[in-house]
Amino acid sequence: MWENPDTYHSVTVSIGGPGTAASGELPTESAYGETEPGPDGIRFAPGGFAEFIVGDRACEVQVVAPDADRDVTVELIGLIRNRMSTAGTSTGLPSGFPDDSAVTGQAPPASTETEPPAAPALINACDLVTQQEAEQLAGTPLDAPRQVEATCTFTSPPSGPTAQVEVFVGPGAKKILDINRELGHEFRELRGVGDEAYAEDNNVYVHTSGQWVSIRLVLLNDPAENRQPLEDLARVVAGRL
Repeated sequence: MWENPDTYHSVTVSIGGPGTAASGELPTESAYGETEPGPDGIRFAPGGFAEFIVGDRACEVQVVAPDADRDVTVELIGLIRNRMSTAGTSTGLPSGFPDDSAVTGQAPPASTETEPPAAPALINACDLVTQQEAEQLAGTPLDAPRQVEATCTFTSPPSGPTAQVEVFVGPGAKKILDINRELGHEFRELRGVGDEAYAEDNNVYVHTSGQWVSIRLVLLNDPAENRQPLEDLARVVAGRL
């Protein structure tokens, strides 16, 4: 995710896990509402979303900006497809990226472990944050959550203001934290939350009992207004792990 800290405009790229588009087609209905067809198999949905396929993966780009240009979005998707096809891995993703991860444009740090310990069984991301909690965090009604692999996304309806709550569970959540650290983001430690927890603008990361969870809020307001609500939700989620 790329975000302009002055305007809160952002671009988010999400790559679905293998088999999320096994038939070579996007799901008949979009989770984001009524869609409009675009070029090269792309379809546009409310909320600045553009859905597309790479191989057998259902992917999406979200541009949060009042003057978003669809031609630029199409060009970005073309670059993503090209880079995935030339990444040199059987999955089409650069080595080290987890399946169904948010691509941030930076390769993840190399692991120093030759045999990492077995990860605990993943928890359903949609079991960690309720509809009511997501709406309270966003300050607006949200559609029912959409689960894809280890993520759960609550999105505002087309008639409402731009808002989204994203929950990531597992290695992908930790990878987002690691990458944002490499990018120089400023973090705050949340004491007394799980085994360890950290927060930055519109994001919190919680680690408890071997499980990593991250919660991201997309909202066009001052991130300082979201600080306490995100920290409160992080404490609730830590208690559910």
